[in-house]
Amino acid sequence: MENVVVKLCDNDRKAYDVTRIAPQLYIIHDCNNFSDCLRIVSIKIPKQVILLDITPTPYFDVDEIELSKEYDGETKDCINFKHIK
Repeated sequence: MENVVVKLCDNDRKAYDVTRIAPQLYIIHDCNNFSDCLRIVSIKIPKQVILLDITPTPYFDVDEIELSKEYDGETKDCINFKHIK
């Protein structure tokens, strides 16, 4: 897939976390976008899949994501990610 960036971020922005992280998956793309801005879909990772085990179970499956569809909470970025176009 062209022009798509996927980022996994700790959304609480603390520098030193051991167990209390708030991971968020960001998908940044320009699919079905007719402006210079990029679309950002964010998906919160549920707390029950955040583990400190070497072989974590259960896992979080986002399944398939249709990027041409608009999602609730979707945002746009017209400044930071222009380099992927």
